[in-house]
Amino acid sequence: MRLEITTVRPQLYLERTPPALQAEQPPGDLQIQRGEAELRIEREPLRIHIDSSECWAERGSRSPSRLGRYCADLGNQAMLAYIGRISTDGDTMMRIETGGEAGTVFAELSDAVTWQELSFNVDCVPKSRPIIEFTGVQGAKIDWQIRSAQIAYTASKPKINWSPGTLSFNWSPPFPEVRTHFLDTRA
Repeated sequence: MRLEITTVRPQLYLERTPPALQAEQPPGDLQIQRGEAELRIEREPLRIHIDSSECWAERGSRSPSRLGRYCADLGNQAMLAYIGRISTDGDTMMRIETGGEAGTVFAELSDAVTWQELSFNVDCVPKSRPIIEFTGVQGAKIDWQIRSAQIAYTASKPKINWSPGTLSFNWSPPFPEVRTHFLDTRA
C-alpha cells in the first residue's frame, strides 16, 4: 500500500484595470479686426511751356503785334528807298538843264527802272529751335496711414475625463490544501 500526498498551493491573482485619462482641448475663439490702410498721393501736374514764336517769325508767320512792327519797318525802308530813288532821278534830270543830252538821260532813267536785279536765296527755316520749359516737376507726395489690427482670443477650457484604475486580489483556493490518498498496489 502506498500513501500519496498532494499539496495544493494557494495562488494569488491580481487583476488590474489601468486608469484612463482623456483630455480634449477645443479650439479657442480668435477674432481679428483690421482697418483698411489709406493711401494718399498728392502731385502737381506737369506743365510744359513751348515758346515757338521765334520759329514762326523766321518762317514769316508772326503775332499781330510783331507783324505790325515788321510791316512798319518794311514800309519805312521802302519809303526811304523811294525817296532816295526820286532824289537820284532828280539829280539825273538836272543834267539836262546843265547841258546834258536828254536822250541819254531818259535812257538811263528808264534803264534803272526797267532792269532791276533780283537776287534769290534758298534757305531752310526755322533756324532757331523752340524754347521748351518744364514746370511742376516736383514728384509726388505719398502718405500711408496703416490702421492697427485688433486681436481678441478667448481660450476654451479643456475637457478632461478621468477614471481611476482598479486593483483586485483573488486567492485560489482560499486556503492551502493537503490531500492524502492510499493506493493499493497489490493487484
